[in-house]
Amino acid sequence: MSRFSHPNLLTLLGFCAPEVDITGVNSIMFEERCLVYPLMVNGSLEDRLVCKDQSQPLSWETRTHILKQVISAIKYLHTFEKKAFIHRDIKSANVLLDEHCLAKIGDFGLVRAGKSGVTTGIPGETDNPMGTPIYMSIEAVRGDISAKMDVFSFGVVILEVLSGIIASGDNKVGAIVISPDGASMIDVDPKAGDWPEELCSSLFQLATICFGSKQERPTSTQVYSELSNIVDFWLEGVAV
Repeated sequence: MSRFSHPNLLTLLGFCAPEVDITGVNSIMFEERCLVYPLMVNGSLEDRLVCKDQSQPLSWETRTHILKQVISAIKYLHTFEKKAFIHRDIKSANVLLDEHCLAKIGDFGLVRAGKSGVTTGIPGETDNPMGTPIYMSIEAVRGDISAKMDVFSFGVVILEVLSGIIASGDNKVGAIVISPDGASMIDVDPKAGDWPEELCSSLFQLATICFGSKQERPTSTQVYSELSNIVDFWLEGVAV
């Protein structure tokens, strides 16, 4: 993961790996393992959406900027060195925020390289999709792993950002994820301020497009382009 360099991906600063005393004198194996990352003082996007520890709510402007940052990082992974690196666990809990609320995608434990964004290209990988179920597309649950599964997951994050509700199988967000057909809109989070109605509609529509079948679902590049247009229209010159 140290090869990746993107402002919205969590940077690996260092690591500690197990070591063995090869002299045979002590024959001790040090089993401690750790990865060192920058401190993300604002916690995760999930934490901030639910105002964990009485943290201040994120404004709709900040939330919208965060969405663009997240899809920018996903697009980068999917087009890195002409391969698709699939994160496989995109969710608000894995979007971390620094002191300026700049988003950084973390938790790369499930990332796999694919072939042109079609599949992971790793034998046996399709039999073990991993990930977090409510954020996973139907085909991913069945073992058909591709970059399109990250796009589906991003659609869930859009709904969470709009509503301030973390997706689960027994709430409004989860219900739309499971059955998006016929859903017209979701109640937006009033803690974010006065959302522009047309912005909410555009984001909601983009989310539902991300829930389409694998064949109809857009690529991360297409989603990034559409979201960039939305952000540029509504937030041009707006500081967060």
